[in-house]
This record gives sequence, C-alpha cells and structure tokens, in this order.
Amino acid sequence: MPSVLVTGAGRGIGLAITEHMSRQGWDVYATARSDAALHSLDRMPNVHAIPLDITDRSAIAALPDRLPASLNGVVNNAGIIVNGPVEGLSLDDLTQQLDVNVISQIAVTQAVLPKIRAARGRVVFISSVSGLYTTPGTGAYNASKYAIESLADALRMELRPWRIPVSLIEPGPIRTDMWGEVLNDYDHMTQTPI
Repeated sequence: MPSVLVTGAGRGIGLAITEHMSRQGWDVYATARSDAALHSLDRMPNVHAIPLDITDRSAIAALPDRLPASLNGVVNNAGIIVNGPVEGLSLDDLTQQLDVNVISQIAVTQAVLPKIRAARGRVVFISSVSGLYTTPGTGAYNASKYAIESLADALRMELRPWRIPVSLIEPGPIRTDMWGEVLNDYDHMTQTPI
C-alpha cells in the first residue's frame, strides 16, 4: 500500500486530501495540532494521526521515526495567514508567517527526503495564486507563497537526478475556515450584477 505524509490535515485542504487519499487506499500519515482533529483523523480508515506543530524543530527531527521506511509522497499543506498592511505588521507576526509557511515546510521536507528517495516518491507543496499575484493587506502571506514557489522550483531541479518530482499546487480562493469570512465580500461581488 503506498504511503503519504500530509501536514495540516486537521481541516480545509489538508483534510480533503487526507480523506481522498484514504479512500483511494493510501496509507495516510496525517498531522494536526488539535486533539479534536487528531481524534477525528484517527477514526478514518488507513489514516495514522500524528500530533505535530511544524514549527517545533525537535518534533520534526523525530517525525521520521513515526513514518514507514519508505514514503511515496509528502504533501506540505500546513499554513497560516497573517493579514494586515505591511506598515502595521509586527515583526513577530511576519516571522511566524514565514516560519510556518516556508521554513517549516522545508524542514519537514528535509526530514522525510531520505524516505521519499527510498520510495522514489514525490514532494508536493500547497502554494496559492497568492504566490503569483500580490494583494493589499496580505503582503506577509503573499511573501510566504512567493518564497515557497522559489524554493520548490530549486528543489525540483536539485532532485531531478533522483527522478523525484516536486509539484506545486496553486489553488485560488477556497472557502475554508482558515479564511474565515474574508470570501463573503468576494462571493457577494461575483453574484451582484454590475
């Protein structure tokens, strides 16, 4: 049975990926932070819930011990959004945005790459159209997505000799709890005749 690690699997896109892969017969190692999400994940067939805060470097170092000897894929999905104009961003918030959405995703990838290499697996990053287009009020989030796009491109070239594909997914606006009520205005504008 093929195996995959999905970060941020407790909600939104990560949960949808976990459910889909599980139904397709994959062994899914799904990470989440909350006890409620972990309990829900554990009840799914073929899913092994792993508590993980991806900014915890010691937890990432221990992650390979919780995974099978070879791993067919990793889906780097965990992420956050720090909203606000650049002028008003606290440096701590900006640091957290980049740590979660960029540095920690690379840390997870580095930790599991030997297992991916053993299986000739695949690396996937969930980015966003926000890594292609910048909007006011989301500069920190945009910056994190631009950064992961660049790092994924470099990794794709670097792993080519081992025939390990690196994929970048760039979804547009998706109604998940991470975005809260932000999309309500967008939905209203698209349904209102001009």
